[in-house]
Amino acid sequence: MTISDLAGSEWESKDGTRALVVLHEAAAWRGDRHFLVKGIRGPNRQRLISMTGLLGEYRRIEATGG
Repeated sequence: MTISDLAGSEWESKDGTRALVVLHEAAAWRGDRHFLVKGIRGPNRQRLISMTGLLGEYRRIEATGG
């Protein structure tokens, strides 16, 4: 997985209650990469999340070919 692969990717919280889509990478802050994300299940707002937070709280939803 590369950073360019993350834009447009969907992620689900590990407890299954929330999901979000990564819109784009934001400026680095305090040495960690940050991404602008938008909720698609649960809170439907845009916010910043760090790479550490994304990987720690969410799992990537793999696209299924159809």
